[in-house]
Amino acid sequence: MTIHFICRGNAYRSLMAEAYLKSSKLKNVIAISSGTVADKYRAENIPRITHIIEWLEKHGTSEYAKTLSEQLTQTRVNSGDTTICMNKIVADECSGLVNMPDNMIMWNVMDIGAGSRIVRHGEDQYKYLEETYKEITDNVDKLIIEKRLT
Repeated sequence: MTIHFICRGNAYRSLMAEAYLKSSKLKNVIAISSGTVADKYRAENIPRITHIIEWLEKHGTSEYAKTLSEQLTQTRVNSGDTTICMNKIVADECSGLVNMPDNMIMWNVMDIGAGSRIVRHGEDQYKYLEETYKEITDNVDKLIIEKRLT
């Protein structure tokens, strides 16, 4: 079974979800991730993704993280048995780029820069990583149970 995680922006949330699911080492489960604007922001995302991978070391999942985000494409969407959009903004953005499958699940993992996750000038741009990672891992754990991936 292939699980496809999709987010927008710097794609760190889908990268975290992919790495976490891969770290579970579930047989017959493939995790992939894409970003809706990965190609557009590739150059500026490289240092951010590098930071995220270093940060994932403390959770023991950095070895499962990829170093570049991949652009959402119809081929990637079609390859997933289950497609997960990190939130409604992502789901809406995806609908403008590709034909979304019936198997799409929408989580409510808030973007940094939205809602209560506003980073003020001069603050650490990564201050919400732990909170975001916890939301993602909780959702992945529920997915494993609901899809009976164990």
